Amino acid sequence: MPIDHLPHRVRPGAYRLRAWAMGDGPALLFASVLSTFLGLSYFGVFGGYDAQIHPIEHITDQKFWAGTWLAVGVCGLIAACIPCSRTRNVVFTVWSAMMLLWGTSYFLGWTFGHLDRGVALSIFYCATPFLVAWTVWRGSRSELILKGDADGLSYHSAR
Repeated sequence: MPIDHLPHRVRPGAYRLRAWAMGDGPALLFASVLSTFLGLSYFGVFGGYDAQIHPIEHITDQKFWAGTWLAVGVCGLIAACIPCSRTRNVVFTVWSAMMLLWGTSYFLGWTFGHLDRGVALSIFYCATPFLVAWTVWRGSRSELILKGDADGLSYHSAR
């Protein structure tokens, strides 16, 4: 293992970082950053945003959606650093529900003829949670075993 070649004082941290990276921490970090930026954009941090593009934005004030996206993002950023799978699952579930809600709203906007590219945005918003969930599920189920031989290292699945 490459970690075994590191100085003794940094090995515990390297093992913790590897354990975090092999779990759902990076995926949650990705989802949280995406959610945080969506929330900040609705607050107008990156420039004014007054357009109500898809149907869900007409239901309530945009500050509500901005706060919701931002709260999910901040909770996710915190949960990504805490090794509690229950908290991470809750944040992933809320984030996925928000993404699916947004995807459904874009699809409805396209269906009613208000958004020409609504179907493309709908696919993005609906597919991203499934891709993240599959990546986490797949990554937690596979383990690579390194075997050294005369030809070098070869990779074998642990299945």
